Amino acid sequence: MSQDTVYNGPDLAKIGFVPLLQQANTAEFLASGAAADIWKVRPISPVGPPYLYVSKVLRISAENFKHIPEYVRSTNQKSALHSSQVAEPEKFSWKAFVNEYQDKVLQWVPLMHDNVIRVYSHGQSLNLHTDFCHNGTVREALQTLDGKMKDKWDIITEVLAGLKYLHSQNPPVIHGNINAVRIRSKQ
Repeated sequence: MSQDTVYNGPDLAKIGFVPLLQQANTAEFLASGAAADIWKVRPISPVGPPYLYVSKVLRISAENFKHIPEYVRSTNQKSALHSSQVAEPEKFSWKAFVNEYQDKVLQWVPLMHDNVIRVYSHGQSLNLHTDFCHNGTVREALQTLDGKMKDKWDIITEVLAGLKYLHSQNPPVIHGNINAVRIRSKQ
């Protein structure tokens, strides 16, 4: 998978999240959330051993933006106490969504740390591709009889090291909610 730049081509409406059903022989459905499906994918590689990755497929497309006004809210809003400036409207369109999404993915692509999951850029679709972690979530690990106190301290130390790395980037990397279900174990 290669690192790509933000897509600005004329066929922006055609780029989207690609369902993996057509790859059913190499993709295994793992889970479904409120807005996305998660798949474990084993690509067929003509060279070298196959590797596993996870593909997060959001259920959103240009069609979802069809009936939304292009300008729906303002950015940099300040209360009347702080400033009398009028905020500029924020463009809310499929193109704006795709560019913002790809900006965030491209911020994660170059990150390399033992305690941060690897994110890959994928120019043909907007699916989010990450390393597959064979050992599942930290929650699953802690629910086993093998989830000893020593392991818990190791987990905490590793999570903190990953957070320190993310927060030390310039600019700091914004991450989502951190909990035992969202933390994956690679080891």
